[in-house]
Amino acid sequence: MSARPDVPAELRRRVLVEAGHRCAIPTCRQIPVDVHHIREWSKVKRHDFDNLIALCPTCHRRCKDKDIDGLAVRQYKLNLGLLNSRYSEFERRILELYGRRVVDGTHTALITLPKHGDLFVLHLVQDGLLTDVGAFEYDHHIELRLTPHGLDYVRKLVGAEPVDIEAEPVAIELDEPQYPDDDFEDRLAGERQAVIDLCRWFFSRYEDPAQGVPYDGGEGSYQYTCGGPYDAEEVLRDAFGDTVSDADFDRATKIIANYSTDWVEIGLY
Repeated sequence: MSARPDVPAELRRRVLVEAGHRCAIPTCRQIPVDVHHIREWSKVKRHDFDNLIALCPTCHRRCKDKDIDGLAVRQYKLNLGLLNSRYSEFERRILELYGRRVVDGTHTALITLPKHGDLFVLHLVQDGLLTDVGAFEYDHHIELRLTPHGLDYVRKLVGAEPVDIEAEPVAIELDEPQYPDDDFEDRLAGERQAVIDLCRWFFSRYEDPAQGVPYDGGEGSYQYTCGGPYDAEEVLRDAFGDTVSDADFDRATKIIANYSTDWVEIGLY
């Protein structure tokens, strides 16, 4: 009998990336991981993406021992594909956190994010899985909790049941960004979603002083009578804190700095 060929490197990479290089079982998410055949290799005799899933050694063994049945593993795989297509990495981590809280009974606890951090859980809120319970002390943070629909959704993820979006979408109003030129949005094509979101948020609140701040020709400077000038990186880091990676902060700041290094709040002159 011929030996089983290795999973091709590119296919193995796709499977690992799909699960974030962690175990795909929602209540586990441990490392290291390896690639597991949902339907046994001995029966299919081939490596297909839809039949492969990333599992840690413990969960891999539990699957082989039928402690985790094949139907459950296949549903975990299907749910993983849906989550990856619908939610950002940060949002998936929120769902992962609540999955653990469902197991230990602490799912009623609130999540606190920096002010304006709701931008990074936008889809969870729109889909009715999270809701904002109001501003935190001094209005520097917001607090979010799982909705009843969100609790049911997370329980389905943990229980290897099919998940979908059944709740009426929640309408969220975002200020329309005032980009510095007509081609700016096209220039964002290909950027990471977090970078696009940062730029959109910034240009919905800040503009170049040249748009209206009084300029003193004698002194050769703008007269900031209503606050400013503001530094884009300081503004973004103050608003979003640890919810965004340094790389995304740096990239968004670099894009914004191509237009100006000083900014004022829109309309405050």
